[in-house]
Amino acid sequence: MIVEIPRWTNGKLEIATSEPMTPIKQDVKKGALRYVKNVFPHKGYIWNYGAFPQTWENPNHIDQGTKTKGDNDPI
Repeated sequence: MIVEIPRWTNGKLEIATSEPMTPIKQDVKKGALRYVKNVFPHKGYIWNYGAFPQTWENPNHIDQGTKTKGDNDPI
């Protein structure tokens, strides 16, 4: 597992899949760094959040259970 948001932190990190060597970088939206909300009463996430290496949600496949396509992000 690749940890994108370590336990007890708020910085929203992402795997930069379009860059060489796919670095993990803090996510930026509209020029500002992104953060996740606290899970009251704790600061940040209460568990590690991340993705599994060499996987992705296929945007060409429709899931039978949810009837939605993947978003091309790692699982």
